[in-house]
Amino acid sequence: MVIRAYREDDEKKVACLPCTLFLDTSYHDDVMTKRVKYENDAICLVASEDEKIVELIDVEIEKKLKTLCAASSHRGAVIGI
Repeated sequence: MVIRAYREDDEKKVACLPCTLFLDTSYHDDVMTKRVKYENDAICLVASEDEKIVELIDVEIEKKLKTLCAASSHRGAVIGI
């Protein structure tokens, strides 16, 4: 498995991920057609295996204390997988 930076040309491949991951779950109708755009800065990565994207990893980073990580007394981040 390879973890690399998200590229704009990954968008269509990433849009298919929820369909395959959530097909047999109660989230089967939670299908996004575009990657989430974050209000804060974000680190956007993809995991690929055999050149096929298998996961999207987004890390949204707080600009202002306790806007994402309310339980912390330090700035933090939220990882969306």
